[in-house]
Amino acid sequence: MRTNGFICLPNIKAAATIDDNGEPIIANDVPEMGQRIPCSIKTITHHKKGSYEDGTFTVSKYEILIELCEFEADRISLEKQGQSKPLGEFAIQDIQVLSSVGRIKIIV
Repeated sequence: MRTNGFICLPNIKAAATIDDNGEPIIANDVPEMGQRIPCSIKTITHHKKGSYEDGTFTVSKYEILIELCEFEADRISLEKQGQSKPLGEFAIQDIQVLSSVGRIKIIV
């Protein structure tokens, strides 16, 4: 499979715990991006026509293909090769296992 980017998976946050005095120990609130998986990114929608009362926003939808593997995530960050900054962090809308071709298709 030809790849043109990476999916970055978030690390799992540590759960908050209680110390010996009964005080909470707060877990790290900022998850770090973890494992990078090579992928093929196809842009379905990308335009700046979204608007709200105080401004505008970019509407983006991407189709991502990765090699068949164990995959579980609610959110991912996308990086496209050759670009200086990431495409962004997205909620996963749909995951389909394409077992006949050995791929997983992710829609964000």
